[in-house]
Amino acid sequence: MQSISWFFHRLPSLHMDRVSTWLLLLSMLSMPSHLQAQSALSSTSGEYTPPQTEATEALQPIVEKIQLHKQRNGPFEFAGVKGTLSGGNTIEYLIEAKTGQSLELDLRSDHAQASYRITAPAAPRALHRGQGRHSMYSVTLPRDGTYRVLVYLMDAAAKNGERAEFFLNIRIRNPG
Repeated sequence: MQSISWFFHRLPSLHMDRVSTWLLLLSMLSMPSHLQAQSALSSTSGEYTPPQTEATEALQPIVEKIQLHKQRNGPFEFAGVKGTLSGGNTIEYLIEAKTGQSLELDLRSDHAQASYRITAPAAPRALHRGQGRHSMYSVTLPRDGTYRVLVYLMDAAAKNGERAEFFLNIRIRNPG
């Protein structure tokens, strides 16, 4: 809960309205503790940067922009990524998409605590959170921009230093 106390300490300097403040706080309370500080920082105006230590460097997500490939004679663009999670490390995938497109995510893992959350551009909360050995989700996208898919291990598995192999299948379909 260290990041929550940081949040309240820095609240006057964040220049956020009440609704945004409560939405940010609620989203932080519902996420694993090893991701709370990371989320608080990404939601602020960038005024505060914590000192970098080995512990905070380990929590920095690996960020990868996804290049989608067009399906031959089909309505889809797709990509598949394979990765490994270990402890509190996370991997964030960036996907460019447009309003009205359909996004389909299919996460398969050898660990039941492998999870993901997808966030829309400039959104204070996740569109969806998925977990488990096989988690699928489909949504019509609400706005243009870069969607973020964060893949991570849930708290108990992360704290125990557990490891998970995963494959994330991403498909985007144009409307119509």
